[in-house]
Amino acid sequence: MSYLFSGLHAGDHCIGIIADPARLDIVTTDLGHDRLRNRTITLLVSAVLIGGCIVGPITSLLGNRGASRGAAG
Repeated sequence: MSYLFSGLHAGDHCIGIIADPARLDIVTTDLGHDRLRNRTITLLVSAVLIGGCIVGPITSLLGNRGASRGAAG
């Protein structure tokens, strides 16, 4: 398992396995469970930044294209 979360490292992480006795196919760790809010915020911030890196240049190109047409015509 690999996790991505942000924050300062404050010592060693102790990791334990958590499983639902009724559904043994679903297994996680207590570190993943404890840091779920942090991981969700990190994912959302990353998605917004990546989306901005994709949409920003496209918007800029389309805006420049429209300005070029207005100046030429």
